[in-house]
Amino acid sequence: MTFHSLDRETFQTFAKQHGRSDEVGPIATVYDGDADKTGDVRHIGLYGCGKLCAAVCVVLIPGKTDGTFTCKLDSIVVAGDVRRRGLANIIVTRMFGAAMEETGNAITSFFTQAVHPATVRVFKKLGFNDPPLVGAPISGVKVDPANPAAFVTLLQSRYDNGEIPLKLKCALCLARNRKAVPWCNPAHR
Repeated sequence: MTFHSLDRETFQTFAKQHGRSDEVGPIATVYDGDADKTGDVRHIGLYGCGKLCAAVCVVLIPGKTDGTFTCKLDSIVVAGDVRRRGLANIIVTRMFGAAMEETGNAITSFFTQAVHPATVRVFKKLGFNDPPLVGAPISGVKVDPANPAAFVTLLQSRYDNGEIPLKLKCALCLARNRKAVPWCNPAHR
């Protein structure tokens, strides 16, 4: 299990191939149509056995005057054959934690359009508010400016809760243990 930064083309190709669900249909990304492209767009991918299994895209939007940022989660994409394994939680918390670190904890809020039910569940566990029942399904959380480390600790805890079981599965698989259940290979489910 490894993480790598993704270039725009790799992210777009992966999103076009896997960015759809039965619940909401195809997803849009920052690169589609006339989406707002202000801010610093970043993507990372989660790989299992060399295969891109999940990707996330965020946009860091600088504050007007105070050196702070808002982080907009643009999209989460998990390959259809490895869904329901907690990969969205792992990659989102990894990206949010990296963004906090890179900005020196200068992110004051995170938000997203929480349309997919699985996305809403991931964000609820991070303290995001529920999206409204009508209007734009915006969900967000403010980071306590007096204690941004509390949010970083929450991110790390949620990340660890997802990563540790997957790393164990990887270790068993690499050791060719007969009890191994590879999370990145649907043929072994």
